[in-house]
Amino acid sequence: MVSLSLSETLASLSDDDVMALVGPATWANGLRLARSGAVREFSWDEVGERAEARVKEGGLTYRVRVEQGALRPSLSCACPLRGDCPHAVAMLIVGREDAREKRRVVPEWSRILEQMLGGDRDHLGDPLALVVDAHDPGVEPSLVPLRRGSSSAWTTKRASWLDLTATQWASVTDGLDPTHVSLMREGYRLSRESRSWHSRTEVTLSSLVSMRTRGLRAL
Repeated sequence: MVSLSLSETLASLSDDDVMALVGPATWANGLRLARSGAVREFSWDEVGERAEARVKEGGLTYRVRVEQGALRPSLSCACPLRGDCPHAVAMLIVGREDAREKRRVVPEWSRILEQMLGGDRDHLGDPLALVVDAHDPGVEPSLVPLRRGSSSAWTTKRASWLDLTATQWASVTDGLDPTHVSLMREGYRLSRESRSWHSRTEVTLSSLVSMRTRGLRAL
């Protein structure tokens, strides 16, 4: 199952979602702080799983942190309330707008590829990669799988869609990251079910977007 990053979680939060986390009164006070410009020095960590800021109120400045939790964002603040407070809400609101702005400038297909292949983590085998082939303006862009090569950083040898999805030749995928192999196979299957599918040897960007609408988040 593809897990959402903190940035994606914040971007998807509605006002009602935040009110459900902290209550209407705390929400209203947090909204007031956010609109007054009380949130300063907002920043994401390198992997986008945590955000920090300083929130100023009544002559005091509090450090606030938001992290991705199992079921909801985890809020912490240096104020006496320690967490579900107006300062944390103000930061959530600012973080939500920042995350939404980033989503507006990142193409849909780029976000889906990142979800498919995952972020930084410990690999159990050699990783796979995808290249967007858009060299010919007259041909729809397609996705080309790559694997580590012995004499080059990346190679298409033994890394075609048919190589990676053919289960009768297990030796082809021996030593590869099993998560990447599984995601490639599931992505290929969903691509074949899309309306834009037209070749056994290709996965196009349009089919990737179609995969999103058919339930890529279930991976």
